[in-house]
Amino acid sequence: MKKDIFLSDENLNKAGKTLDEISADAAAMKTEIDALLQQLSAGFDTPAGRKLVSSTEELLLGPMNDMALLLGHIAQTLRSAKNAYVPVFDEYRRLNSRIRV
Repeated sequence: MKKDIFLSDENLNKAGKTLDEISADAAAMKTEIDALLQQLSAGFDTPAGRKLVSSTEELLLGPMNDMALLLGHIAQTLRSAKNAYVPVFDEYRRLNSRIRV
């Protein structure tokens, strides 16, 4: 079975920007949830309430932080890949325009 791989600087840029946006959205959501947990903890000032808030922070906010970091890392990797392939993209365009003349 044959598979082709297509690289596009526009698609790498678009994917990187989209991942940056998703990462920012996740960070904003984490901030909102953190604020809500702080409000909740004021009304749950008992051992069980503190355990609930602590568990929620650990089980929800921890993975959200990890996800935001991962998305940011992937976005940076895409930008690095795009920058590494700039000469290839430029040469392809140059050669392609000469062939079409």
